[in-house]
Amino acid sequence: MSVPRVTLFEDIFEIKSLNPEGKKFTNVNRLSGTGTSFGCSLLLDINSSIYPVKAKDKLTIVLTTTLSPDGSPSDGTYNPSSTSLASNYDYVTHGRVYLYQHVGEKEVEIQISFGGLLMQLKGEREQLEGVKGDMDVYCLIKKG
Repeated sequence: MSVPRVTLFEDIFEIKSLNPEGKKFTNVNRLSGTGTSFGCSLLLDINSSIYPVKAKDKLTIVLTTTLSPDGSPSDGTYNPSSTSLASNYDYVTHGRVYLYQHVGEKEVEIQISFGGLLMQLKGEREQLEGVKGDMDVYCLIKKG
């Protein structure tokens, strides 16, 4: 039996700016950054009242299908006494891929909604091939 693929995407992003199109909401910042390994571009809405981020911060961002370290599917509940990938991260959200489109021959654009907080990720198709349209994903973030 093969082990399911848990991590769909992982990179360290250097945050270039906050709110590049102006601040829209009091407790939300839109982060603009670039991946240090794969050069993917990132726009990410984040709740700034619970997780403040500044320009030039480096964030490790992981997209995964489950919080279970063994890859077993999530049942939609959170059990604080169980082992979870979330334990290793500072900020965790759950959402759905609502747009997956090809941009040119080698790039894709992915858009994910985390309950209204949005993520846009653009990069080479081979780096983002694990992510599919209408997929439920977790976004795990930590500084450094």
